[in-house]
Amino acid sequence: MGTRHLILVYYRGQYRIAQYGQWDGYPEGQGATVLRFVSDPESLSKLRAVLDAEGMLYEPTEDQLDAWYAEMQRAYQEHYTRPLPTDARELQEWRSVLHPGQDVCPSVSRDTGADILWLVADATAEKPVPIVRQIEFLADTGLCEWAYVVDLDEHVLEVYGSLEYSGNRGLPALGDGSRFRRVESLKDAESLPSLVGTFPFDNLPSEEEFVSSLSPAKAEEELD
Repeated sequence: MGTRHLILVYYRGQYRIAQYGQWDGYPEGQGATVLRFVSDPESLSKLRAVLDAEGMLYEPTEDQLDAWYAEMQRAYQEHYTRPLPTDARELQEWRSVLHPGQDVCPSVSRDTGADILWLVADATAEKPVPIVRQIEFLADTGLCEWAYVVDLDEHVLEVYGSLEYSGNRGLPALGDGSRFRRVESLKDAESLPSLVGTFPFDNLPSEEEFVSSLSPAKAEEELD
């Protein structure tokens, strides 16, 4: 389902990743994927190593992005305009392709979501990963329903929800989005997502506990 979100990584005082995602941004979707990543010490160590290294991540040019997006669009159109396979196995394979074109350049695809964390952690000097940071999307709280911050400085996963969405779920705000106002382009934003969950790396919940703590029923219990 189309639930827009951002996946952010904060390290050494900067947002090194701010990945826009189009699908499944709610806690039981992309949130659970982020939780699985931060629950693995080896993955966190690899992520830090890549961020500390030179030349493993880069900002693509506009021409590169235009070429990738055009190729993604062609792959999408070809997938959905060709005749449906008549062979049962081929039809199953066709249906299993959820996001045609994503493989063109996964790290700049809106379909990648929290999997960006693994893509970055697996980057090498021989195969650097292009990164597009879209942190300004946080200011569009009517569309940015969820944001997940992997804070490598404070060793914590923070979950933010827009008032338009998290408020409808009955989630109490634990804090505002003031941490984002330290970003120059966001300092004058009219609204920013509110903090609705904080999970230290050394005391992470199970996936079930994580989702439950960010669900309406659990929020109501905590307010009673």
